[in-house]
Amino acid sequence: MIHSYSAGFVFFTNPQTTVVSNEVMKVGLVYFCGIYGSTVCFIAVQFLYRYWALFDASKLKWFEGWRISIWFLYSFSIGATWAIGIYNFLEIDNFSLQYFKSGVQFHYGLELSSIPCFASVIYTRTGEVRLRNLMCTIEMTIIIGMQYMIICFCGRKMSSGMKEKISVLSETSRRLHTQFFKSLVLQIVVPTFLLFLPMIFIIYLPLFNLEFSFPTGILFSAFAIYPAIDIAIILYIVCDYRIAVKQAIKSIKALFRSSHSSHEMPLPTCTNNHTITYSVQTRGL
Repeated sequence: MIHSYSAGFVFFTNPQTTVVSNEVMKVGLVYFCGIYGSTVCFIAVQFLYRYWALFDASKLKWFEGWRISIWFLYSFSIGATWAIGIYNFLEIDNFSLQYFKSGVQFHYGLELSSIPCFASVIYTRTGEVRLRNLMCTIEMTIIIGMQYMIICFCGRKMSSGMKEKISVLSETSRRLHTQFFKSLVLQIVVPTFLLFLPMIFIIYLPLFNLEFSFPTGILFSAFAIYPAIDIAIILYIVCDYRIAVKQAIKSIKALFRSSHSSHEMPLPTCTNNHTITYSVQTRGL
């Protein structure tokens, strides 16, 4: 859960929902934040791969063999940097504890001093900047800015380049590339609204030191549904993928029905000339 209040924000979890210690849960909070950092990094790497695949295929060697581990290491290091920054810069102190104590008690009925949490307060009561917490905002800005610049650069290059390529392609290839172009636009817009803007809103709003107090954790509910939405975009826009999925579903249904199909069993019957023959009767499982 995340709660924003004037010059800061606090994120925490309810220890009543688990049996592990508060220290373990704090590690879990940091780990979750690291996953966010790695996720936005993976999206940037995905756009870089698409850009090279379309316009500089020779560089795809960096995604082959052992070299692909470089990108996993890069994403992991970004996530680790994000997590370590939160652990070091947002460790709650007495000032932060008193700053958010009443708000957390009022909105959630929890005692902030007894739950695992991290907090950022940019300004003191007298308006002085708390440099330690501000450093975390700067670190997040650098990480988000780097990844989003890669996404926008590759997306812009692909959009202009695909328009030129489409004009010299066959009708079938033109249709497919047009669909990929539409999905590309959506795959830039969707993470912008679901991943980047919520984080920017939370970390930059305290800089203005406005009078407000409300839960902002709901903004990150979109983080959980982003992978499904990203896949849905491809399936909805690119009809070839959509047809392939439909055929796969039909095949699974046919296989499921065949496993429950009827079996033929011979049953003895007596004819008029008193000979025994075997008729076939269908019996379901």
